[in-house]
Amino acid sequence: MPISESQLEKPALLHGPLAAELCREQFDITDTVYEAIYWHTTGRPGLGRLGQALYVADFAEPGRKFQEAAEARQILRKQGFDAALLYVATMKVHFNRNKPVIDPNTEIFLLWLQKTTG
Repeated sequence: MPISESQLEKPALLHGPLAAELCREQFDITDTVYEAIYWHTTGRPGLGRLGQALYVADFAEPGRKFQEAAEARQILRKQGFDAALLYVATMKVHFNRNKPVIDPNTEIFLLWLQKTTG
């Protein structure tokens, strides 16, 4: 499996792709499940609803103690899934703005969401 510059800089980004590969090898998962697991940390244009749901859940799960996770949960309850998805993608780009390397899929995913969700 090829490793990107951003994954070398931040190895935590590898857990999605590695988990997806492991699940593909050991379990009979669909392409939809593979995609959701693979891209749940960075997102990517065209990511399906299952992947989007995992993307939001990974960011907003109750074990996350940063304020933005609580805000994402509140947006999800009050404004719905699409608003929470856009918020999470925006926050991920914001968090990475000043880092030396950002996974390009993170920014491209946000731009795609802005275009497709209007």
